[in-house]
Amino acid sequence: MKFLREILLTLCFVLFAGGIVQFIRWGMSGTVTSDAFSKPNIRILWKQDITQVGRAIKPNTIKVTEGKNIVRVVGVSYIYRTEETPRLHNPELFEYCINLKDNTFEMKNLMAMDDGDITIHLPQGGVKDSRLIEDNIVMIRQQYKSSNFQELTVGSDWQVKTREIPGLTRLSVSTHGACRNMNGDVFLCGDHCYIRKVTSDGNVAWDTNYKSDKGYDGTFGAAFSESDNMLIGFGVSFESDTKFTTKNSSLWLANLDSDGNFKAKSEFEGIANFGKNPSFCLNKTGNPIVIYDNNAEIGSYKIYVLKFSKDLNTKAWTTHIFDGEDIMISRMSLTPLENDYTLATFHTMATHSVKFNLHFYILDNNGSVVNQAVFEDIRSGDYLVTVLKDRIFFVTEGRTYEKDKDTEIAKLICFKISPFKMK
Repeated sequence: MKFLREILLTLCFVLFAGGIVQFIRWGMSGTVTSDAFSKPNIRILWKQDITQVGRAIKPNTIKVTEGKNIVRVVGVSYIYRTEETPRLHNPELFEYCINLKDNTFEMKNLMAMDDGDITIHLPQGGVKDSRLIEDNIVMIRQQYKSSNFQELTVGSDWQVKTREIPGLTRLSVSTHGACRNMNGDVFLCGDHCYIRKVTSDGNVAWDTNYKSDKGYDGTFGAAFSESDNMLIGFGVSFESDTKFTTKNSSLWLANLDSDGNFKAKSEFEGIANFGKNPSFCLNKTGNPIVIYDNNAEIGSYKIYVLKFSKDLNTKAWTTHIFDGEDIMISRMSLTPLENDYTLATFHTMATHSVKFNLHFYILDNNGSVVNQAVFEDIRSGDYLVTVLKDRIFFVTEGRTYEKDKDTEIAKLICFKISPFKMK
């Protein structure tokens, strides 16, 4: 049973960390519905295709340089395999930029990548963490052949720098999450709540394993709080009486200091199973926010957003935002906004019909839903989200090829939040 649980958990991480739904072809009606207000309050401002002829587009990250008003999408383009194409993918790292001041855009190939690295197909191309540092986009990316990670720094001048990060797989531990702090230290986490710290010079500072002898713990991801010098881990346990949980199938959060010392924990009921893909983030002041499903039935969902105190001793609020049946959710994500507001995003596909919906929920610092919208017929598969003031920037994967005149095109869509009030 233990071996089976480990296999199921690993499959859950691989298949659903970023979404199992692959879209069929792009379609958008722009239809908006809103339950909280009498008229639509999140609307599409514009949309832009991201294409390279005969190649698939896999976005890795999206950032906005606020002072320059430039949206930057970094990703990988590669040859999409069909019966007519060779097995080689010829992947290339690219950057797509759009200037919000004059609506001009530019796409540039940055460097060739390892053709045998299958992580280009993973959600977000295997990128576990990304941030904007002094106009440089810094990504922590999983690699396949070397079992290591790689830090990719893409400068505003189109130049790319790399450094290797020793991964966990050499220790027979599957790595599911990673994060970076501002000092350049990288934290990797995976099965059995195994966590590794790699310093900015590439040396392993420490390894730690919080697995209980009585159960199995797996870590979904980690985030580092700069203000509190604290590492926050997020994961699941399938057995009771573990290091982190007292109940079966519980989700948990744990605080560790920068030396790997265990400080605090909190558990809550939630599902991490077939088609269930919880996620978390830190808000602007460092509080953990979690989005998760608490309906054990496959194809049915009860989605909650939960905020914790920094010390994990208190659940500040829990908000039930969505119920759904006969659907699959490709991915759930959270984006921190100003004044401790939070944007919750997820994409649904009906199991018995070709119907897709993109959902936005904005919650204030007390957990109240102050803005929400549903956009019909937006087919996203893998997606990324970022926010600048009253603009939501949403980018999807896609590909272009000749096959019965059918194309799937990656899109960058800009949404406007209105009214824009975050008190």
